[in-house]
Amino acid sequence: MKRWKKAGIVCCSDPLPDSFLPQTKLLCEVLSSLGITPVLSSAMFVSELRGKNAMKAKADELMRMIEDPDISAIFDISGGDLANGILPYLDFSLFAEHPKPIFGYSDLTALLNAVYRKAGTASVLYSVKNLIGKHADMQAVRFLTFLQGNSDPLFSPVWQFVQGESMNGTLIGGNIRCLLKLAGTPYFPACSDAVLFLESRSGGENRIRAYFDQLLCMEVFSKVNGVLLGTFTELESVCGEDAPQQLLMEVVQNKRLPIAKTKTVGHGSDSHALPIGISVSMDAQKASYLQFSHHPDYDIIPL
Repeated sequence: MKRWKKAGIVCCSDPLPDSFLPQTKLLCEVLSSLGITPVLSSAMFVSELRGKNAMKAKADELMRMIEDPDISAIFDISGGDLANGILPYLDFSLFAEHPKPIFGYSDLTALLNAVYRKAGTASVLYSVKNLIGKHADMQAVRFLTFLQGNSDPLFSPVWQFVQGESMNGTLIGGNIRCLLKLAGTPYFPACSDAVLFLESRSGGENRIRAYFDQLLCMEVFSKVNGVLLGTFTELESVCGEDAPQQLLMEVVQNKRLPIAKTKTVGHGSDSHALPIGISVSMDAQKASYLQFSHHPDYDIIPL
């Protein structure tokens, strides 16, 4: 835990309403109790961002924290729709020069996968706001254990294969809607020899089918080594817990594509974390939890 003395707090997607200031202060208090000094971006709240330069302001703050040698990790606490708008303003060579994990989820899928694609550095699909959410106590224990060098409680979602028995490769993906915002751009992650993770909060059967169809047309499913499905909140609430995997198998029509499902990664406040840009291995005969290797440039686990 000594390694992570400071962490940057940013909002690369939609700016926070000013009413979220009390929650932000609470989060900073929790991080401080874990031994991490939070360093807040100056471009987080609606009142701080005006006009067409808002995206560049958010990007500049992110780059400042990437270059700051005293900041060991970056936590994004935003979500929404705007994260892909900062990508043209980022200097990805600096991400490679100063590798450090970026934590974010949902719309931050666009940023995390772009950073991996352009800089080759890993990030974490996880919302640090879980530390002040409904399952705050459990998440704090997981996170503290992670900071002490044991990643298992935070990074070990339980899964089951619904098709195939094993898959391995570099983990890419996240929220399916936000990942597809990178389609046709230089920021979409390489799919060959990858394991694709997909989840979604909103979207009924027709919308999720359309997303799967788009990935099919992009030939993503013919390139990846397998697909890990997280929670699809709206789809599952309407059509049942098995709906995502059934829908995917209908669209893909390929029994040789390994598909697994986890109920413990997604938009829920009890969600586990996943390492984007790190090699993972899943084998139905050996374990029901995720096994991953360390990134060659830095250990995602603070020693």
